Amino acid sequence: MFIQCNSPALKNYSIHPGWCLSSDHAPLTITIPISEKIINTHKSNIKKGSNEETQFLEDATNIIKNLNISNLMDIHILGNIVNELAIKVEEAWN
Repeated sequence: MFIQCNSPALKNYSIHPGWCLSSDHAPLTITIPISEKIINTHKSNIKKGSNEETQFLEDATNIIKNLNISNLMDIHILGNIVNELAIKVEEAWN
């Protein structure tokens, strides 16, 4: 485990030599304080059967149809295509 030397977490650790079983390494537990933080979220939705739903589904369908997958040769290209799909669908949703 790597922790910054000035980390307050270094003060809240325990080494457990009795837990090592057949290993020569003693397990380490560490307590890291987590402060309560309120994260505001917003959920967007489209009403089922609405014109907005119809338009989004048409847009999403066209986005998928128009994806260029002619050069799908490796995992990196696939990742780029998936990212492109995500961005375009998010744009259509918004």
